[in-house]
Amino acid sequence: MKLSTLLLMITILFAGCGLQTKKQEQLRQQQFQDSIQLATKQAEESRLIAEQAKRDSINRVEEKIAIANINFEISKKEFNTQKSQYLKRLDSSPYPSYHIGQYGFSDIYGSFYDNKLYYVSLWGNDIKYDDYDSRMQQQYNSLMSVLKEKYGEPKSEKGLPKWNELNKGDIASCSSWELGNKDIDVIVRCNGVEYNLLLNINRTDIAEQEYQARKKQEAESSKTGADLL
Repeated sequence: MKLSTLLLMITILFAGCGLQTKKQEQLRQQQFQDSIQLATKQAEESRLIAEQAKRDSINRVEEKIAIANINFEISKKEFNTQKSQYLKRLDSSPYPSYHIGQYGFSDIYGSFYDNKLYYVSLWGNDIKYDDYDSRMQQQYNSLMSVLKEKYGEPKSEKGLPKWNELNKGDIASCSSWELGNKDIDVIVRCNGVEYNLLLNINRTDIAEQEYQARKKQEAESSKTGADLL
């Protein structure tokens, strides 16, 4: 065998070994990157699962509470007693306005199904249309600050509508939270030349029961009426 041929074969052999070694190194690098990505993905999934578990745990507690010391599913008599106790804790100057932070409201109203509280509404103080841009914005910002501090960012936040976008009797949803079976809504209501910022807190599962019972009753009433014709 000629020397030149031998040298060529040796060169090809070493080149092949070098290429194989390079491919093996690239494979090791890819496997290393894949393992890092997998570990990162698993860590993120674990974090999200832990956060969801924490939210679910908080929701299970929060969905039982209407507001402060007032729980859902209490009777009308219990509600009136606890409402009175709650309002006494709040700043009520100038009377009859109560305050949560800088948000002012005149009263709390409750709705009941089967003598169980499922809905409360804080009725914000009257604001005239010519004070809307200043006072309503201040009231909204104050209420949102309190709610975000307690519940975090809302699921939906549209903000305040302009005063001239609402007609008498109109309502507009500004922001909302969902906490398990508990919904929280901030709403503006127009009474013509006056407006109110409402905080509505609703136990959705009981509200659905009330709706289905009312729907059934209406259907039965319609049938009874039809039978009389």
